[in-house]
Amino acid sequence: MTDVASEPLTLTKDQLDALIASSVEKGIRAADKAVEEDRPSAPAAPATRSGPVFNRNTFAPPRLGNAMKAAYRGGWRSSEAFEKDVSQAASELFGYKGEKDGDDKDPIVETVGAATSYRSIIWPKSRQEMMEVLYAVGARRSADEVGQVDRAIRAMTEGTPADGGVLVPPLYAQDRFSYDLTSTIAVRNVPGIQWMPVQTNSVILPRESVPAGASQADEAGTLSAQDATLASQTIAIEKQYGFRRYSNELLADATPAWNEFLANTLSRDVTLQQDKQYLEGTGAAPQIQGLVGYSGVTAVSAGTNGASPDFDLFYDTQYALRLINAEADFVLAHPRVLNSLAKIKDASGNYILSNRTGVNAPGAFGTGLPGSAPKGVILDTIPMWFSSQMSIARTVGSSSDCTTVVMGQSGMVLGLDRQGIEIAFSEHLYFDTDETAARAIGRSAIAILQPDAVANITGIRG
Repeated sequence: MTDVASEPLTLTKDQLDALIASSVEKGIRAADKAVEEDRPSAPAAPATRSGPVFNRNTFAPPRLGNAMKAAYRGGWRSSEAFEKDVSQAASELFGYKGEKDGDDKDPIVETVGAATSYRSIIWPKSRQEMMEVLYAVGARRSADEVGQVDRAIRAMTEGTPADGGVLVPPLYAQDRFSYDLTSTIAVRNVPGIQWMPVQTNSVILPRESVPAGASQADEAGTLSAQDATLASQTIAIEKQYGFRRYSNELLADATPAWNEFLANTLSRDVTLQQDKQYLEGTGAAPQIQGLVGYSGVTAVSAGTNGASPDFDLFYDTQYALRLINAEADFVLAHPRVLNSLAKIKDASGNYILSNRTGVNAPGAFGTGLPGSAPKGVILDTIPMWFSSQMSIARTVGSSSDCTTVVMGQSGMVLGLDRQGIEIAFSEHLYFDTDETAARAIGRSAIAILQPDAVANITGIRG
C-alpha cells in the first residue's frame, strides 16, 4: 500500500464562522440538557391538595442555555431579561464588579453589576447560590415588576407537614409545668384550732352542758345540793384518700418525673378533701360531720328567703355568741361573702370595710400567717378565712344561691387525726398489666367541744 500525504484542510472565513457557530450551538444544547436533567422534578400533587406544588407565573425559571446564547450573541433579548438579572445579581454577590479597561462595551449591558465582558455570564453553581441569587433578584426593581422570584421558589409553609411543618417541632416547656389552681386550705390554717392525735376510730368527748351553779344561805341555814348536767358526743373518724393507677412506661418517660407529680398532687388533693369535709361533711358515713350543720351550734339566719350580708348580721352573730359566753375569733366563709361586704358603701360613696384611713376605695384586708391561706378582717379584728369549696348553692326559702358562714371561738374546735397523710406504692396490684398503683390515705375528723361556741349563719346570698 502506498502512503499518501494528507493535504492540509483549508477553510474559508465563512466556513470557519459556521463551524464555530455549530460548535457553540451544540455546547449550548448540551448545557441546557445537563441543567434540565439536574433540575429536580416537581413531585406529584396529593389528591387532597388544593393548589399546585409550585407557584406558576407567566415566566419560566432562569435557563443557563438562554444565558449562554446571549453571551455568544453579545446581547440580551427581551425574552432573556430574567437570565440577565440572574447573571448580574450573581456577579454582585460573588465578586465580579465592573468591566475591565479595554473591553468592548455593549450599550445594552448595564455598567453597574456587569460581568467582566459583555460576552461573559456569571451563573450560580449550587442550589444554595441559586437561592441567594433569586432572593437578590427579588429585590431588584425589574424583577419586582414581573414577579420572577415567585415562579422559581417553592411555596413552602409550616402550616402543613408536607410543606415544611415536619421541620418545626412543638416545644413542651416542661420547666414551666404549672399545677392547677385549687382552693386554699381554711380550717387547718386557723391558728386557735388545736389538733389531737388519736389511737382509735371512735372518740367520745364528754362535756358539762349545764353548770351546777352556786347559791347562798343564812347562818346555819340548810344547804341545797346542786348538780351539773353532763353530756357527751361521739365523733367517728373517717378515711379520706386519693388513688392513682398508671403505666410503668409513663413512670419511666414522664418529664417532670411522674413520682414528683404524684407526691405533690396526691397529698394536696387529700388535704383539700379533708378541708372540704371539715367544712361541709354531712355526717353520713363515710363522711364526717363538718362544721356547717353541726348539731347544737348557735343558729343565726340572714332571712327566711336569704339576703345579702351586711355588717349588722355579723355584729348580731357576735352578740349571740357573747350571750352564751363565747367570743368569736375566726370566720370561715366562701370568698363571695367578703366580696359582698367589701362593696358596701356609706352615703358619701366610701367603702365602709376599708374606710378606716379615709381611702375612697377597697384596700387589702391583710394576709395570713406565712404559708397559710389568705384572709380578710371584719368587725375590725376578726379574721375571715376563705374556702371556695364551701357551697354557694344552698336553698333557703325561695332562694337557691345561699351559703353558710361559720363564726366562732377557735379554742372550742378540736381536730382529730388518727393518722397523717401517708403515701404508698404497689407494683404488684396490676402486675399482669405492667402498671403501678399509688394511694394517699388520711384519717381524721373535726369536733366542737362546746357546740354552741360556734355559730352557723345561714341564708347568705351574693
